[in-house]
Amino acid sequence: MLDSLKRIKEQPKEIWAIKMADRICNLYAPPFYWTNEKKRNTLTKHV
Repeated sequence: MLDSLKRIKEQPKEIWAIKMADRICNLYAPPFYWTNEKKRNTLTKHV
């Protein structure tokens, strides 16, 4: 994780701001209307 954050910080601020916002969003629970299959598929893409 630290290596990933270091690489992000080496990017222009516009890029790392978007990447960090994406990481923060990934911490939230998935929307209630997603099916269990969609939740599983999304989870396996981020692991």
